[in-house]
Amino acid sequence: MDRSVAPWTARPCRGAAVCQQQRREVKAQAVATAPPPQVQKLKTPKSLGYCIPGKYEKHAGCWMGWLDKPYLWRENAKPVQEQYTAVAKAISQFEPLTMLANPELADEARAAFADAPNVTVVEVPINDGWARDWGPSCTAITDAKTGNRKVAGVHWDFQLVWRRAQEGHGHCPPGAELGQGHCGRAHCAAEGRSAGV
Repeated sequence: MDRSVAPWTARPCRGAAVCQQQRREVKAQAVATAPPPQVQKLKTPKSLGYCIPGKYEKHAGCWMGWLDKPYLWRENAKPVQEQYTAVAKAISQFEPLTMLANPELADEARAAFADAPNVTVVEVPINDGWARDWGPSCTAITDAKTGNRKVAGVHWDFQLVWRRAQEGHGHCPPGAELGQGHCGRAHCAAEGRSAGV
């Protein structure tokens, strides 16, 4: 084999830098001439008639996640849990509150809300307390006949930093796990729930 000719080109190779440049050119040409990927037609919440309700609209309750990550919170999260519990109890005076908690800490969360009858603790693997960042976005559709609303969730992919955090410390609970009948997946990245209504 003639070592002066790179195997992926017909041009002679003159040094490592030239070979690397030739490889980049060949790769760029392959990408430029490749056929476009097949795009799967997905049904979006909008195409199904769903929309994200405005923050000002009446809703059935609030979701929060039980704070428990020692790498984020000092003193094993105890001081912040006290403050978080006070906030959750205040919210629960006006609407039902669902506190999502990692299964190994659900009893601890239940004990914190023993005197708050409007708080329900649900065991589900979560990332941390910021449900707006890792949980599904709630979408709704109104039934034209009954006027009742049906809720569905949209699960987001995250940008690199949060994706790594999710992979190492929990996951986004699917809508079905959280009592939603339907949960779609948005195949686009969201930075800490950058969408707002």
